[in-house]
Amino acid sequence: MATQFFRVLNALGQTNAPAAWTDDHRMFVWVPNTRSWHRSRELETDYLIDRELTYEPLPSDDVPPAMAAAKRIDERSAGWLIEEYRNQPPADRRTSSDLGLRIAGERATTARVLIERLASTSGWVVVKTYPSGGRAAERSAASLASDIRRGQRKALSKLGQLDARVTPSGADLVVEARRLP
Repeated sequence: MATQFFRVLNALGQTNAPAAWTDDHRMFVWVPNTRSWHRSRELETDYLIDRELTYEPLPSDDVPPAMAAAKRIDERSAGWLIEEYRNQPPADRRTSSDLGLRIAGERATTARVLIERLASTSGWVVVKTYPSGGRAAERSAASLASDIRRGQRKALSKLGQLDARVTPSGADLVVEARRLP
């Protein structure tokens, strides 16, 4: 998935969380409260039509510091918004890994979100991204894909038969899975 990252600025030049525009024409915003990227139809409309906000390109190396600097949404005054994000369907949520970012210490996705995504689509879903590390990364990626195909990942086994593959993505290796019909 090719992703463009932005620092979104209001009329006063203020920014909070970074945003990501994906090649399937969706805008995601980083939400520190949930530690996930969430689809924002409001930003999509502004980016494509209204242009009331300014979208400043953000190199992928600058995204993790921008994520760390983003302020949490005040759940007392905007709890409704956080609840809305938490209740979004899996197709409207992404991890940093899904968007092509490698962030030290961040899991590719939680088992619950991965299961929801796999259950809601018959397409390929990113399970884990391995930084290119030679043979060790290749073996780890191949082992995970094999475990998924053989039903040896307990959390995923309840979905039935799964297919898995390892694909290159730039310098990384991506393990993807999908439900078999």
